[in-house]
Amino acid sequence: MYLMRMHEWSEMKEKSRRNLNRYLAENPALKAVYDFKQELMKLILTRVSGKSQARQQIPKFLDAIRDLKMSKFRNLETLGNTLENWSEEIVRMWRFSKTNSITEGLHRRMDEIQNRAYGMHNFGNFKIRVKAYCG
Repeated sequence: MYLMRMHEWSEMKEKSRRNLNRYLAENPALKAVYDFKQELMKLILTRVSGKSQARQQIPKFLDAIRDLKMSKFRNLETLGNTLENWSEEIVRMWRFSKTNSITEGLHRRMDEIQNRAYGMHNFGNFKIRVKAYCG
């Protein structure tokens, strides 16, 4: 089952890919779900360069949400509801390519330092360590 969670474009051992293809051939219903998931992930992870390209993606995304919500599988319905709840953020991600990943990375580093320095009583030492570690 873990192979079904991987993207089809991910590096996978040849034996694993054969096993996945064999499993999907034996279970056509799961193959349909797997193919839908792959297309949905390609759509969500698409990078666009402008407003017009983002507008072209929106109908496809809304169709995918509708298909998920109409599914007979409860988990797929839940996914459709979740994507619908986050649809504005996903569309905004297509339109604006800026993220807060740098800030999140620095925050993670500071948390690591704080965890290592548990019990450190001097804030000045903590501040020096953060500057040295995060540059």
